[in-house]
Amino acid sequence: MGNRMWLFLCSAIVLNTLQNPGFEEVGDDGLPIGWRGDAWGEGASFGVSKETRSGRFSAFIRCPERNDARLIQRVKLKPHSIYRLSAWVRTEDVRVAEKGGDVGANIGVYGTFVKSEDVKGRRDGGRFRPSSSPPTSPTST
Repeated sequence: MGNRMWLFLCSAIVLNTLQNPGFEEVGDDGLPIGWRGDAWGEGASFGVSKETRSGRFSAFIRCPERNDARLIQRVKLKPHSIYRLSAWVRTEDVRVAEKGGDVGANIGVYGTFVKSEDVKGRRDGGRFRPSSSPPTSPTST
């Protein structure tokens, strides 16, 4: 069955800067429009599922083998602004395969150390929020 993580993003701010934040628009490739899958190794799969918290679809990442996989979206930011990042996440059989590793499922800002708590195993759903804010100076991340 492999590791699975479902993402249910929520808009907690009046203005949502994400394209397709609820994964409701799906491209011909089966991925949510505006999002792309990225992985360190081979074997990860990405797509949408009808298992949802709300709406019609959620996004999923499945990694049957040891991997570092993510869904990514480039977002334009305004300098010196405050942003809140959060997502509703459900996990199934998430485990750390790398000896000495400790990173499980999380959400974060790519290329920074801003990320939520790491979750392993099964979690029936819960809101993820990074413990620190995204950087305030870049124009995109």
